[in-house]
Amino acid sequence: MAVTGADLIEQVGGDPEADLPLADKIVARAERYVTKYREDSEPDPAVPVVVPEEALDGALLACAEDIWTRTKSQNGVMLTNYEGAEDGGVVVRIGRDPLAPVRPLLDPWYPPAGFA
Repeated sequence: MAVTGADLIEQVGGDPEADLPLADKIVARAERYVTKYREDSEPDPAVPVVVPEEALDGALLACAEDIWTRTKSQNGVMLTNYEGAEDGGVVVRIGRDPLAPVRPLLDPWYPPAGFA
């Protein structure tokens, strides 16, 4: 996977100088999450599923962006404004699974899970 902290900063609009150490840590954490998800999703560990590098990078960046948002949310909430809204924004609680955006990006390459 070829995603760097600088890629994350570009994606989220962070400060390239001040936020780089945090971004590097977040990308490393996201890589561990995505790697573990891939290991757990393998139907047969002897025959690994081949996922295109571009899809892996997209999944890693999406996971890192989720972690970044959660890290930058004061007290686990953030104020977001929806286009056209006139009321000053909506408070959203951040606490979701960082793999939430990863699953739909990687699942097309994995066979459906069977039921026992």
